[in-house]
Amino acid sequence: MNTEDSSDDRIFGLQNTTVPASMRGSVQQQPSFTPNSDALKMLLEMGYSREDSVCALRVCGNSLENACSFLINNPNPAANMFP
Repeated sequence: MNTEDSSDDRIFGLQNTTVPASMRGSVQQQPSFTPNSDALKMLLEMGYSREDSVCALRVCGNSLENACSFLINNPNPAANMFP
């Protein structure tokens, strides 16, 4: 395992994370995650940070619609979920 501290390491893990009950069924549990590039692009164009966008897509199983709802209801999730 890479021991370097990087923002991607912080946002890709789900340890010690509180996930909203409505999103629990769709959380991807595999250790590596690749965000859907089109969904990520849309979220970035909407003004969300890369970290928050990737975090939302991770939690929402790459669903753009669910990620948008998640970001609206959870401001700054990358900082709040993965301190």
